[in-house]
Amino acid sequence: MRKKYLFPITLFAMTVVFFGYFASWEWLHLIRSMLLEWAIILSALAMLMGVFYLFLVQWKSLSKEKGWQKLNNGVFLFSFLFTFLVLLIFGPSGQLSFQFFQLFIMPFEKAFLALLALIMLVFASNVLFIRKDGLAFVFWFSILIVLVNGLKVSQTFPMVKGISFWVQDVLTIGGMRGLLLGMVIGLLALCGRWLLRAERLQ
Repeated sequence: MRKKYLFPITLFAMTVVFFGYFASWEWLHLIRSMLLEWAIILSALAMLMGVFYLFLVQWKSLSKEKGWQKLNNGVFLFSFLFTFLVLLIFGPSGQLSFQFFQLFIMPFEKAFLALLALIMLVFASNVLFIRKDGLAFVFWFSILIVLVNGLKVSQTFPMVKGISFWVQDVLTIGGMRGLLLGMVIGLLALCGRWLLRAERLQ
């Protein structure tokens, strides 16, 4: 019985949110804003439940694992609890929270991003040697341009900055919006097909 009303509600919400960006009706904008606020609240609740479940899994595996895996779980639990307590006591915008972010979280984040960039460059080079077609060259060239722009070479070569702007801002954002639009239209079509199928089965 619950599944019977799940897809109609999903189809209604998606349709209102989707057409709310194009229509100029005030009542449609109010409903769209209300649905988006509900979606943000539910997403935050789902993320909180996911983090809590991850903590429980790591806590249970701490007594079962041995060796380096147990050390990894212990480091994760300590980091999680310490960060949570710091943010809970001093707040996200507190001075100690900001210093903790600059001294610990930001260096690790930059190190992981640098490692990810190196892995992506190696992967793109392997793809270029394996496939040797236009798409592989575009993929490798895009990664190279973004990495070179991160090295502040654009101050010496303005052309690199212009190409990087088109790759990062124009093409990437356009592709992401195209994918999201395709996903929304596909989900709307899927919900419509399910409703038509449910009516035929009845």
